[in-house]
Amino acid sequence: MSDRVKTVMISSTAIDLPEHRRQVIEICAELGLQVIGMERWPPQNSTPLESSIEMVDRADAFLLILGNRYGSCPPGSTHSYV
Repeated sequence: MSDRVKTVMISSTAIDLPEHRRQVIEICAELGLQVIGMERWPPQNSTPLESSIEMVDRADAFLLILGNRYGSCPPGSTHSYV
């Protein structure tokens, strides 16, 4: 059995769900999970879409918190990143 810390990528809109994100991040910490999310990433030379895909690829699990808003849309798209 691996001793490696499991990671979870948390995705949601940030404006309307900060309290939900905070609670989920706290629960993940209590479970010993490492959270991967945009709020913990330093500025990069990649696009938001590239960064999001990289985070999902690195994570052991993906957790999507849905609310009443759409997230950011890539240029030229009518669909949000998630």
